[in-house]
Amino acid sequence: MNAPERHELFVLPEGESKVSMQLNSKILNAATFTIRLEDHTLGNLIRSELLKDPDVLFAGYRVPHPLVHNVELKLQVTNKTTPVDAMKKVIRKAIGDVVDLEDQLKKEMNKQRSY
Repeated sequence: MNAPERHELFVLPEGESKVSMQLNSKILNAATFTIRLEDHTLGNLIRSELLKDPDVLFAGYRVPHPLVHNVELKLQVTNKTTPVDAMKKVIRKAIGDVVDLEDQLKKEMNKQRSY
């Protein structure tokens, strides 16, 4: 009865931003990214890819509340890069990995159809 409509959990309202960033004033080269309407799947993917980058000193995420579908990702990088550049790099890599996976899947499906 009082549960939100199912589409409200996934559709971003018009005029709202998917990602926001707040620089940390106490820690050098650190920021918190808030990704709206996402969950542990994306948070863990980005965090694990960030930790593979040698320029990333710290990467962690949390979902502040199970009923609010936001991911807060905290990131600290070396002086060689910025938090925004590190995020862009990781997101490009993740998109490339998904495209590669899709290509491999299509090849395998085409092999199966030829039998």
